[in-house]
Amino acid sequence: MSELAAWMARKVWAYIVLFMRLPWVRRFRRTWMRCIPEGTRRRMIAQDRFARRHGVAVLRFSLTLMLASLAITGSYYAALALFHSGVIGQIRE
Repeated sequence: MSELAAWMARKVWAYIVLFMRLPWVRRFRRTWMRCIPEGTRRRMIAQDRFARRHGVAVLRFSLTLMLASLAITGSYYAALALFHSGVIGQIRE
């Protein structure tokens, strides 16, 4: 599951980077960065550095949690469907 999450994270990150390279997005960010105060600008630059450094790892972690949640939920609903169809019965002591 981790390999699937890593592959998905790389794909999502590639599309994010591709989106951020679009001319209108670059123009918007440059214009917006000129309009905000200096303190906020420094925090945004620090946030961008953090995203470049750790973005894929954060995406991989969140996608691993999502896939684990889907697997657990799917297993629960499969067991519930098997119980309702009579394939598995109630546990008796």
